[in-house]
Amino acid sequence: MLAVAVVVFAPIVETFLHFWLPIVVVRKVLGQRSGTSFVAWLACVGPFAYEHYGGDLGRSALTALCTGLVSGSCFYFCFLTAGKNEGVSPFWTTALCHALFNGTVLVVFGLAYVLGLWS
Repeated sequence: MLAVAVVVFAPIVETFLHFWLPIVVVRKVLGQRSGTSFVAWLACVGPFAYEHYGGDLGRSALTALCTGLVSGSCFYFCFLTAGKNEGVSPFWTTALCHALFNGTVLVVFGLAYVLGLWS
């Protein structure tokens, strides 16, 4: 059940909270100014990185940097790129990319555990 939550539900909720909502709010507040994209990126990636830090779960700042900033930036640009294509939903495209990423990570770590490469 945890795997389903990580691969299916978390990407949908996180896409809404960390990408769709901040981008919509920043665009409504700032309009089409030159710094809007940067502020939207900060509003998306900052909380996404903080959420993935999870200090009490034993994760490190390096994990937050890699997962939060790198993946968060990729998902942010996925959202923006999909939004430029007519007929493509930026929300669902980003949620799908996030789900595929989480599923791949789960499979890789699962295989590493089964093969005894990671405990």
